[in-house]
Amino acid sequence: MKKILIFLIVLNTVFVTRAAILPPSKVIIEHSGEKVGLESIKKFSTMTFNEYETTLGHKASKLEKFAFERMQKKSVKMLDENRNLRSKYERKFNSMYEGSGGSFFGGFALGFFLGAIGLLLAYVAFKDGGQKKRIEGAWWGFGVATILFVILIAAWVAIASEPVI
Repeated sequence: MKKILIFLIVLNTVFVTRAAILPPSKVIIEHSGEKVGLESIKKFSTMTFNEYETTLGHKASKLEKFAFERMQKKSVKMLDENRNLRSKYERKFNSMYEGSGGSFFGGFALGFFLGAIGLLLAYVAFKDGGQKKRIEGAWWGFGVATILFVILIAAWVAIASEPVI
């Protein structure tokens, strides 16, 4: 009973913390498009905490203040002296607007949990720019699940074939 209670408390803490750390959508990206998104990052990097609370619409908790300070430090690191995006962040920033949408880990989950059906879904259901990454992830997931299944079967056979004393 204690283990279940501790697990539920940890799970609740993770979800509450994650919800508190996510920035409001009005601050980061107001419209689609690279120029507006970059302007939002520039605005966020110089924003005061009082302006942030106004954007939130309520008084921020200590956790939200901590998250704001961390996000602001990261946004300042993304910009150079001329307030342009640094080259190492430019590729990541531009990939958000390309709409590739494919996820290796999403494909991995499809292949791992759904097996051959997940592979089929990766090939058929999602026809977007990121299909290649998703298919690769689905094959990896399917392979890992297959290897784990073979290990489990081998262990079961080894245990079942031992004589009972």
